Amino acid sequence: MINTPKHRLTKPSLAFALSGALVVSMLAGSTANAQRLQPLGNNNPIYIADSPIARDSLLRLGELIAQQNLDEAVRLSDEIITTHGHRLMRLDPADADAVHIPVRRRMHLFLLEHPQLMETYRRQLTPRARVWLD
Repeated sequence: MINTPKHRLTKPSLAFALSGALVVSMLAGSTANAQRLQPLGNNNPIYIADSPIARDSLLRLGELIAQQNLDEAVRLSDEIITTHGHRLMRLDPADADAVHIPVRRRMHLFLLEHPQLMETYRRQLTPRARVWLD
């Protein structure tokens, strides 16, 4: 008879197999515990630094343009950019899931959409800007 070697676990391979099984069971247990300990509600919500005042003022700008009161519209535009320019507002106010953009960017888009307001804005604010640059 021919003796074939039987596969048996040596001490180092037995220790390696047991430590691998132990690590897997510990990971599975810690994941289950972590999920169990999670709070049901979100205790730390994230708020968007939006500007309802800028949104309302943008609506007011539309009314001022319709009334041809461009001087007041320029004053309000400059106030919105200066005071609320760093805040955010929805790109599309009708869509609750819309992307938020900086108020300054939204005002630039608004000025580009209203060339008559843009012309008045430039005419009134360019001299002041030149003084600041000089």
